[in-house]
Amino acid sequence: MNIPYQDIYHRYQLRELSDPGVSISKIKQLFKFIESDYVEFLERYFKSELESNDSINISGSGLLLNLIVKRESRFPKYDLDCDLQDIRCLDIGPSNKLTIKFSNIQQSALKDVLDDEIIAETIHSAKAEFLEGSFRIKKYADYLYSKGLNEIVLENITKLSQIQSDTQRKYRIIQNENDQYLLRGITSVSGYKNYNIPFSVALTLLALHRTYKNSSEVISISGIYLDDSNLEVTFEKSGQTPLGSIGMAKHHIILANDEIRRRSMSLSGMTSIVYQNEGQQREVYFQAKKEVKSGILSISHGSNPENWIESLPILSELIKTNEENLLNDFRQLDKVKDADQLRFALQNSFKRASKEEIKKYKGTIETILKNQINSIHALLEILSKISLLAQEDLEAREYMRYIFYTKVIERK
Repeated sequence: MNIPYQDIYHRYQLRELSDPGVSISKIKQLFKFIESDYVEFLERYFKSELESNDSINISGSGLLLNLIVKRESRFPKYDLDCDLQDIRCLDIGPSNKLTIKFSNIQQSALKDVLDDEIIAETIHSAKAEFLEGSFRIKKYADYLYSKGLNEIVLENITKLSQIQSDTQRKYRIIQNENDQYLLRGITSVSGYKNYNIPFSVALTLLALHRTYKNSSEVISISGIYLDDSNLEVTFEKSGQTPLGSIGMAKHHIILANDEIRRRSMSLSGMTSIVYQNEGQQREVYFQAKKEVKSGILSISHGSNPENWIESLPILSELIKTNEENLLNDFRQLDKVKDADQLRFALQNSFKRASKEEIKKYKGTIETILKNQINSIHALLEILSKISLLAQEDLEAREYMRYIFYTKVIERK
């Protein structure tokens, strides 16, 4: 099966491929992938920018725009509002995936593009969401599958589908290059707002352009993570803050969007430490988990524009406050007397970690953390090695950055 691709551009690669920016007129290419209500919002709120001949002078924004347009054009996506009674699980495949049949597809917006019935195979976390979210039987189903008792699982799903109440959900379907349908994820129908990846990119680029177009500060994109339903873009602000003998601290703005789970879109702050090791420049990232500490702008799948639009005119103030709050936590880091205590705290934290996204790295992380150290530089080298384990794993990388922050920066 041809599963949708993911494009990953690490910092050094992006700088090599970087572009000077993108004309605002090209931002409108994203509008054909955004629901009409939200296109109208963007056209109304950013009317002066969209009618201008300005360019967005954010290095890397042209590459970001091209990646999004390419992805959205390559893999059509559909959101089916379906009742469980119109869904039938046909098979549990050899890789423990589900094959699901959707019937009675009657949404007017989809009548011209989909048949009344389609068959889709689960990818990523959709199998777990289907079994646990709808029936609370994931572990039971996994056990039966391991014993070769697939038919019992299918029978249970069929019977439970017939008796469930409040069974309507929104099913995200992706169509791949071979015209196969893939079930990517499941959300609730009521109150769901489709603030998708094209919307979040258009909103962020236009908002940052308005905020910094007359500023001496320079914003550039230093990293992009993109797969079929997730986006993380790292915007790097010019300027660095000295951290004594350790190195320099830099502030970053993270645009994150999960179209299906978690919050829909967020802008948050992140800090990195740039240091030298054997003549080479290294960089380690730290992110506070608490919303009050790292959050700049948050838009949930259930939010109306009036809930968050008031943050846009004061975006520069929100970013500045975020930067000051985070950098304050890094000051005096070079005064830490016992770096090994911080290593030990990290070791215990990763050892106790139960999150699924980190489990496959735990053995290697424990090996990296087992030896005693005597300096912050040695600790940063450890963090750098751990970071390299999950360069292509968005959720694991996020979790690592949170652990680094809580066990090194806050604990110091």
